[in-house]
Amino acid sequence: MGDFNAHNPLWGSKTHNAKGKIIEDFVSQEGLCIFNDGSNTYLHPGNGSYSSIDITICDPSLLLDYSWRVHDDLCGSDHFPIVLEHLFTSAQQRVPRWKLDKADWSLFENLCQAELQSKMFETVQDPILTFNTVLTSIADRTIPKTSANPKHPSKPWFDDACDQAIVDRKKSERRFNQQPTTENLSNFRIFRAKARRTFWKKIVSGITSRTSMTKVWNMVNKIKGKNSKATVKHLKDGNDLLTSEKDIANKLGETFAKSSSCNNYREDFKKVKKQKEKIKLNFKSKHGENYNKLFSLEELKTSLSKDHDTACGPDNIHYQLLKHLPDSPLEALLQLMNNIWESGDLPSIWKLATVVPIPKPSILYI
Repeated sequence: MGDFNAHNPLWGSKTHNAKGKIIEDFVSQEGLCIFNDGSNTYLHPGNGSYSSIDITICDPSLLLDYSWRVHDDLCGSDHFPIVLEHLFTSAQQRVPRWKLDKADWSLFENLCQAELQSKMFETVQDPILTFNTVLTSIADRTIPKTSANPKHPSKPWFDDACDQAIVDRKKSERRFNQQPTTENLSNFRIFRAKARRTFWKKIVSGITSRTSMTKVWNMVNKIKGKNSKATVKHLKDGNDLLTSEKDIANKLGETFAKSSSCNNYREDFKKVKKQKEKIKLNFKSKHGENYNKLFSLEELKTSLSKDHDTACGPDNIHYQLLKHLPDSPLEALLQLMNNIWESGDLPSIWKLATVVPIPKPSILYI
């Protein structure tokens, strides 16, 4: 794909030239395909004429895997952008998050008071799952969420002045397309130049001689449209991609076990460890210790008040949802937790976790 400055009716030009003939012969001899559909890709800044000199060539095996089109806006250039999209690649969706600052907490508490009752959990097979389902349903009705669509990297320099410059440039371009006169072409050049000047001023205004190189490069990457966040990658076992929850958990467990293995200890520490392990521990208990008693409502409230607003787990229950529960639903949750504490049977949703490994440059084992 590129500006070949080659004219040939094969890709939409009205005339021939030598470069166009060379490319036509090359495509024919090598058995290649051309994506162009005859649309104009270039606007001559001098005389305002349109032509097709940007060509996209590919192997025949790729032709049906992509869609090709010309963008309807010059975006400040002489060439129309070419949009080449893979037909079978779905954009990676983002996990929607609660917009807690826009929540209707008054309605949330009223609905929780009415719909989360202790008796509704007495006959269900998985009380915690039922509690989560009802609580999430109430939150969906009272708290908006962020979009699941991939977020485009923000432009740090883009403001209302830049937005207005784009509007004026597009308006002058449309006017020229409808009435291709010399005056309209001149106006289009003026507004395009103003837009470029506006963008450049906004870009360099935040950079001074004291600006750190990290901030400069971050801005450069944002201008290029690059997201600063690293791409999320999945775990691998050799060349095999791990996709099932069981395989991922086993691989993480194997890695953590290896990191915590006794083989990483010093020899003098191993000797002390071996001696201490020979001492028998007294496991006799009447189960009357404080840590064996049931939790109280006051303890639950104290615990929630000290919890930080961390990311949600797979159940999508945020701490703010629990902190805004009225006493009656909170007592129902407390009863469920005490039942789990007495039985030792953990809910299935509590056995799942979202793990994001962060590689370190080096790890020192002691």
